[in-house]
Formats: sequence, C-alpha cells, structure tokens
Amino acid sequence: MPGVNRDYLHTAEKGEDLILDIPREDSAYIVERLRETRAAELRRAFVIDLATLCDVLNEKWDRKQPFVVDLLITTFKKKHPEPNWCLPLSEHLFLCVIPTLGENAGARATADLRQAVVDHFVGSVDEPPRLYSVTVSDTDRLYLHPMTPFEFYDVSDSSETSQHGGAQNFTDSTAVRTHKHAALWKVAETPYRILCTLEPLFEMRKLTMIGHRLKLTVIPHDSNCAIDRKELANLDWSIRERIDIANVQLGVSQLRAKAPDQRRMVMVVPASFSTFSSTRGRTRLIAEVSNGCKELGIRCIFEVKDIDGVPTGRMSEIVALLRPFSMTCIGSVKANPKSISGVKDCGLGGVSLCIDAGQTDDTELESQLSLLSAAARISAGACMVEGFQSLRQLAVAKVAGISHASLQAEGM
Repeated sequence: MPGVNRDYLHTAEKGEDLILDIPREDSAYIVERLRETRAAELRRAFVIDLATLCDVLNEKWDRKQPFVVDLLITTFKKKHPEPNWCLPLSEHLFLCVIPTLGENAGARATADLRQAVVDHFVGSVDEPPRLYSVTVSDTDRLYLHPMTPFEFYDVSDSSETSQHGGAQNFTDSTAVRTHKHAALWKVAETPYRILCTLEPLFEMRKLTMIGHRLKLTVIPHDSNCAIDRKELANLDWSIRERIDIANVQLGVSQLRAKAPDQRRMVMVVPASFSTFSSTRGRTRLIAEVSNGCKELGIRCIFEVKDIDGVPTGRMSEIVALLRPFSMTCIGSVKANPKSISGVKDCGLGGVSLCIDAGQTDDTELESQLSLLSAAARISAGACMVEGFQSLRQLAVAKVAGISHASLQAEGM
C-alpha cells in the first residue's frame, strides 16, 4: 500500500483540504489512470477516510483491518463493476473511482459504501468517517477536498438562500442550499430539512420528456442521512403536511427559474394520503399547486403516497375530491402484483412504483417490469416508475410496457 502520514490526516481540521503524497512506485498507476479517464476532473473520484472507525476499534484495528479492506473492496466491486475501480491508499484511506455514475450519484454511492462498512463492524459512530472528492495537479500528489453533507444530496454549497424569486414568502420552509436540479430547505416548526429534486418525466411510447416529478428527500436537522420510506410514512401527520406543502413550494420555485419551454407540460406532485385526506392539508396543497400551475402554464398529476391498507371507498372519495384540480391521480404502491391489484376500483388513473434497478441485468429488468406493467393495466391503467438511473433503463422500460417514468436528474 502507498505510504501516508496518518497523524497529519487524522488530526486535520474539518473543512481543511488535505494533500496526499503518493510514493513514486505507486503514483504512475494511480495518478495517470485518474488523468487518462478524467475521473478526477469530472469529480468521479472519492476518498473514504476510516480513521474514525480505526479509533473506535482501537486495539482491535490491527486484527480487523484486513477484514475491513476485504469488505469494502468486495462490496464496491459487487455494486460497481468495471470500469469502476477501488483501491487502498493506506491502512485507512480508500480511493473509489466511479465513472459510470454522475458526480452526485457517485458521492452518494461512496457515502453508502462507507455506511455499510461502519454498520458491519461497529453499528454506529458518533462522527461518521470523512469523505473527500479528489483532484490531481502533480505527478505524485492527490488533493483531497472535504465533502459536506449537502453534496451527498445533489446540492451545491455556493448559496445560502434561494436564487429564485418568491422564496422569501414561503411559510413552511426556508432555503439553505440551492442547485440547478435541487434545493435543500428547512421546514418550519419541524425537526427536518427537505430536498426537492426535479426528476425529468417521460411518456414512454415516444420516449418524450413531458415534465418533471417533484422528488422529495427528508433529512433530520441532527443527521446527514435521509430518512427511509418507512420512517417518512410514520411521521406525525401535521409534520408530513408541512413537508408535503414545502416540497410543492420548492418545486414550483425551481420550475419558475426555468425557461417556459424547459418546464414542459406536466408536474407530478407526490404527497401523503394523510395530507390529501385532511381538509386543511388538502386545501392548502391544492391552492399551492393550482397557483403554481397557473403561473407556470403547466398542469399537474397528483401522486398519492402511503395508500397501503386504505379502504377502497375512502380512496375513491379522496380521488374524487382531487380530480377537478388535476389531469389525473395516481397511487404509489409497492412494486409487486398483489399491491397493484389492491388499488382496483379506487378511481385512480394509474400506479407509481419505485424499483431499485441498480445493476440489474437488462433481461431481468425487462421481465420484472413486464409483470408489473401487466398488473397495472388490469387494475389501474397507467404505470409510472420513478427514479431510473439511465436512459438505457428507460429504453428497457419502454419495451416492457411501462407507460411513464421519471429519470434521476444526474442521469440526463
């Protein structure tokens, strides 16, 4: 392994760039490969510093370190096969180069890899191991730039307030970061921040982009990690209502900054069933959406989340209340035929599914999507899949009969 001054790296202050000198016998391979592939230039190269884990394990580190290396590299290769590559720079520094993913998706993938190692060996740590982006300017030296939590979620550090007009009038949220595809906001009277990402929405028959889906990510104030779908569904109804409304406000703000021809025709608005079923929440949400659509010259589709177990009659009632204010309503359900069949006769115009396509083989993905689209046609009509990672996956979905799909912003 290349030698490195561990004490310097271990005692470096937060937010301070680091310089990593690489022994000459290793620099030719590492630096030249980064330059040839432009991985560092395109911000596809990252370093995980496991010094924190080293300190937690203490005297066990020397015995555990080979297993840490094996787990990290094996997990990386399984999730990110060639041309991606990973190698140790020292006993606690690991270089991860992921050219097949975008800058932000690669950062999140590296953060997930770091978390997998921590979870396996200690469960949790008070301070997560640091992550760095990598640049190269010398033949035997890497420059490591600390990555903030915002960068894991597709957000730039360049702005403290919204760059879009009208943001200061928002009642449910305050801007803390903005980006060309996403923005991070504090939600008033809740312990959460939200990230709203504009996912391009496609009509699959002609593979035409028709609008955007307002993807919601929720992050606690005291954490750098987003809560998962189960935690989101279990939030207090009043808090979820504020989050859903803030997401609409933020999404409209971002669309407002786009040229009219870039907004396209449709905005898919996801919100919890609890928000739609509350008279106050539904009224406020519809007002925000209607005003936004009128201003932007677009139409909306409501996506009702967390509908598992909702009686058919109650679902039909809510859909009837929403239909006058939207093109149609779709229901977000688990990606299996049984859950899809549960929305039959609810008045929904289709279903929305979340599928972890990841490194799934094209043939396997097509088979899975064909089964789901067939079930959707019988029970609801349209079938939308959210958050594909690449245009290739969209093409597979088209062949499988999916009617609509959204694409992660970095996949464009």
